[in-house]
Amino acid sequence: MSYYIIWLLVAILYTPIFRSLYTSRWGTVDYTHAYFILPISLWLTWRKRHYLKELFQKTKPNNTLFGFPLFIFGISMFIFGWREDYLFISTLSLVPVLYGLFIFME
Repeated sequence: MSYYIIWLLVAILYTPIFRSLYTSRWGTVDYTHAYFILPISLWLTWRKRHYLKELFQKTKPNNTLFGFPLFIFGISMFIFGWREDYLFISTLSLVPVLYGLFIFME
């Protein structure tokens, strides 16, 4: 149950970032292909879910302590990007946050 709370808090934390990305890119024609990326990525991941689950179980990381510092690094990137109003850093911080959580919460 506590895992769901943590994932919910991360989703709430990044909601303004995704909203800002959505509203800033909607006005230009150059980024309209981006709306297909999420549904196609989700579909491809769902289609390969059994293979990915098997692969993840084979290559299980041994050191889960690496995940928490990575998560903290991602959160500090998010805070820096938010304080400096730099959307790229805030968006990029999602990678270490998610990877750190996946490793740490295993």
